[in-house]
Amino acid sequence: PSTQTSLVVPLNQIFADDNGVANLTFTVPNNTNAALISNTQIAGTQLTFTLSGTTGTGVITLRATDAGTAFVETTFQLQVTASSGTPELVNVIRIN
Repeated sequence: PSTQTSLVVPLNQIFADDNGVANLTFTVPNNTNAALISNTQIAGTQLTFTLSGTTGTGVITLRATDAGTAFVETTFQLQVTASSGTPELVNVIRIN
């Protein structure tokens, strides 16, 4: 809902690496609706989106890159509504 202040995404539950999750660098290379998020912070394996209070829908891409520059991406849809409820993550997997 638009009253929720943040959304936390545990990246270690989404991505893995044969050399361990500590071998990965995480980025957010794409957000189709930047108005939904006022701040993006990655600390270790935790991604925190600070929500702006704006309602709408956006598609967000997360990327994990290993030390050898190989990467994998996942995309999900973030929907912020005016009514009560929880933002819904819809996982679409892209493999490069």
